[in-house]
Amino acid sequence: MNPRTLQTLRRLLISLLPLLLLPGCSCDDSSTCPEQPEPPCIFPGMVVHADSSAIFVDLHVDPRGHHTLCDCVYGTAQSLLQTTAPVYVGDGYGPRAARLLLSDADFDQQYLFQCRAFSDAGTTSTLIDSFFVESPNELPQTTLSYSPDGGDTTGVRFRLNWFGWDPDGWIDHFDTRIEVDFVPGEWVSVVNTDTVFVLGPEVSVYWMFAVRAVDNRGAADPTPETVVLIPDEWQIGDSRPPRP
Repeated sequence: MNPRTLQTLRRLLISLLPLLLLPGCSCDDSSTCPEQPEPPCIFPGMVVHADSSAIFVDLHVDPRGHHTLCDCVYGTAQSLLQTTAPVYVGDGYGPRAARLLLSDADFDQQYLFQCRAFSDAGTTSTLIDSFFVESPNELPQTTLSYSPDGGDTTGVRFRLNWFGWDPDGWIDHFDTRIEVDFVPGEWVSVVNTDTVFVLGPEVSVYWMFAVRAVDNRGAADPTPETVVLIPDEWQIGDSRPPRP
């Protein structure tokens, strides 16, 4: 959403507040609040997050001794005004927390929020903020295979093949790293999916190759695949020996 559209949406939402909200004041405008009863307070810093199927708004609220409900009016350029179902502060998310569900909301949109906390004493506070709600990203996965490719008692030659899979996008590249005798190298980005290594007496304890897939949104497989070569008998495995 461009800045002009967002500003237009903000003006529209603010202009409709008298119809949407009970009279009240914000937490940073206590001079206009009635002395009694004291309104609940929504603290700045709402948090918008998402899982694979829904978008939520988390609010931090001081109910100030009242039974307090929260809801939010929200909109985008495509869907100007919608309202969440109200929830009670402290309903399973801590004594000063409220989690609101955005129904029928779309990912990868700029949303403008007007949230309120209203108590059984008839007092209200409000908070306006905007967020870009990015769709959640499932992490990529990596597989690695290896096979002998010749060699003798003084060295070994072997081939590595790897593959990546991303459940909600595509694999952009792979990161690879080599570790020799407990000294790890830097991660290096590659686009190829196989290589051949020839190792000899330069390896005294072990040699390890690690690879991880990186998806189109820059997220890497948190559990890289590894292969370890032990030079004593030139055996290939998937775990390094213990440090002496």
